[in-house]
Amino acid sequence: MTHQTTTPILPLMRQHIVLLQTMLQQDRFAALRSPVQELAHSFAQLESALREQAQTLEAVMALLALHPSDAYRNHLMQGLLGLQRQQQHLLA
Repeated sequence: MTHQTTTPILPLMRQHIVLLQTMLQQDRFAALRSPVQELAHSFAQLESALREQAQTLEAVMALLALHPSDAYRNHLMQGLLGLQRQQQHLLA
């Protein structure tokens, strides 16, 4: 069974990274500083990419509302499939 939380995942991840970075100020965690900094950098890149995708999806929904033709819908579907491939690449 998968544990589900009602807390949005991106803010939760950001909180955990900030907490880790704070803990790493202590000398006993010095060996973990570099891996956590890499994690923070990767998370920032992923968060940025997800925001871009969310903006694109919002634009697609608005365009579909304005242009409900089948041809236009098919064109937008191709763009969404490209976004899906990009997301799979980001999560790989």
